[in-house]
Amino acid sequence: PRDWSSDVCSSDLEVKSRGGAAKAPEWYLDEFTARLSGRIRERSAAVTEGRSAAREFVVHGGREVLEAMRRRGYKLYLLSGTLEKFVRQEAELLGLTEFFGPRLFGGHEDHTKFSKQMVFEKILREEKISGERLVSFGDGPVDIRNTKDLGGLAVAVASDETNHGSGRLHPQKQI
Repeated sequence: PRDWSSDVCSSDLEVKSRGGAAKAPEWYLDEFTARLSGRIRERSAAVTEGRSAAREFVVHGGREVLEAMRRRGYKLYLLSGTLEKFVRQEAELLGLTEFFGPRLFGGHEDHTKFSKQMVFEKILREEKISGERLVSFGDGPVDIRNTKDLGGLAVAVASDETNHGSGRLHPQKQI
């Protein structure tokens, strides 16, 4: 498992450099979860009430990529840092569970029980494959770094989620 102490220290320094006082990591997880659960409730209501189509909340062209990979026989996994209960709820709502079956993984309230690195290593161990056989699609630095550290191919997705299908890059995701 990865040593998170360097990430925590750099986060503390960032908060202090902006004049704040760093809080315990659990506080940040609770705050993130509260904000995220509100967004999930809004999106879920929009889809279930018919105000929005599920496809509006899937990366443009993402479903077609999943269908093509499934046709070619790839075993697909969904991995997110979002708490697993929310990952499963959203995957079901958006009609994506058919691609992953039980291979949906998400965060845990106890950060010692979950990291993307831990899940990647579990997948490689259970599938009895090397990291060179791993391909991941992600929009965050952790996904990209973990995949590359394992010798896999990381495909960075920088889609503009606020302008679905625009073909533009999200400004905060550009290098």
